[in-house]
Amino acid sequence: MTIQVTEVAGSRIVTNPAAGERSGSRSFIVYDDSGLFPTMDDMLLATGMPAYNDPHPDNDSLFAGGYNFQLNEERANTWIVTWNYTPNLVNAIEEDEPADPDFAAFDAKVTQTIVDMWKSNPNFPSNINNPAATDIGGTLVANMGLPISAALPRADITLKTTLSTSNFQGFGFLTSVTKRNANTWLGFPAGSVLFKGVNIARTGPISYDLTYELTWDYWYHLRQVPERDIDGNPKIDLSGLELNVFFKQPFPLTVDFGFLPNV
Repeated sequence: MTIQVTEVAGSRIVTNPAAGERSGSRSFIVYDDSGLFPTMDDMLLATGMPAYNDPHPDNDSLFAGGYNFQLNEERANTWIVTWNYTPNLVNAIEEDEPADPDFAAFDAKVTQTIVDMWKSNPNFPSNINNPAATDIGGTLVANMGLPISAALPRADITLKTTLSTSNFQGFGFLTSVTKRNANTWLGFPAGSVLFKGVNIARTGPISYDLTYELTWDYWYHLRQVPERDIDGNPKIDLSGLELNVFFKQPFPLTVDFGFLPNV
């Protein structure tokens, strides 16, 4: 995940009216090259973005004093960020400076979830995002096509952190919810952890408590489904000993977990 910053050609403006203060502005196209919706804090911290009190490239007596964000109507998940310049230096205002949290509390509750199981000791598919419709092997434990209940290991994970910003942007979380980890994360194999969502509580004018919720699943969130006949019943043979069982993935999409706080 890398934030790309490009200054809009011809966007530099310096104004010196007959009456009033000199001023200037510059505009930038900003987006995340992974396709995610970037937060305002990430954009302000990105390489190539001006900071408060930086001089205007065409007039070193004008200084960056504020900015505004506008969604680009022609490109998804892309912003136009315009910085305004004035002759006055801005006093250091911590409220306006994006702050990265330096600590995230980690909590994991190891538990179990009850699932329907037709075959024990199944073979995991090579493609856990979109499993092929082939039998999963293992040992048939179903009784005449009816599954047994199995206790599947699971871990419920929460990350808690505090964010200080005057420009909170929460829409980016919507692009990641109900997706699994694309890469190994905190030692958990790729595809085994599901991002369930985040709880956001505003605790002050510029303070937010964020609680991220995730779940690790022993079967990579795959679930067993039997082959069915035209009536919708498990397609068991007359002996009751043969039944094709497949894996299905209810959460086929994955995402880089780089948006989560460091632990």
